[in-house]
Amino acid sequence: MVDTAPYLLQDRDGERKFNFELETCLERARETGKTLLQGHFFYLIFTTEIADNVIRTLASAIKSAGGTVRHLVFCTARTYDFQCARQVPSLRQVEDHEEDRHVVSDLTGKPKWSPLAQKGIPIYNQELILTAILQQELPDWTNPDFLLPTS
Repeated sequence: MVDTAPYLLQDRDGERKFNFELETCLERARETGKTLLQGHFFYLIFTTEIADNVIRTLASAIKSAGGTVRHLVFCTARTYDFQCARQVPSLRQVEDHEEDRHVVSDLTGKPKWSPLAQKGIPIYNQELILTAILQQELPDWTNPDFLLPTS
């Protein structure tokens, strides 16, 4: 078998910009032996015109990292290879499982997710997922950079 180390891609500017080291992330991915988001469930709530692309990209990223997309809320009527829900997940579905069930949205979805936020359920932005996958480590779920403002 050929040693791949001498052929590792390098992008120092990208690594600085996104605060990661590609070599370390690849090692981390090899060592874990399981997928990064395995056992985590995500509820995607988007209402904007770009929702189709955002939802498709996030759903694919989550699935590729071993996570499960439980609900996609208020996506358009296009045909998808995943389920489109028409209502926001209930508080009961999320509140007792905050360690492995996560709501991801943007500010345009606030009218839909604000009842959950009022009950203390954290609402994350899509950067949480993208950063976790890029860095190959579970995010700090309390990092304010990944939390949407709820007030």
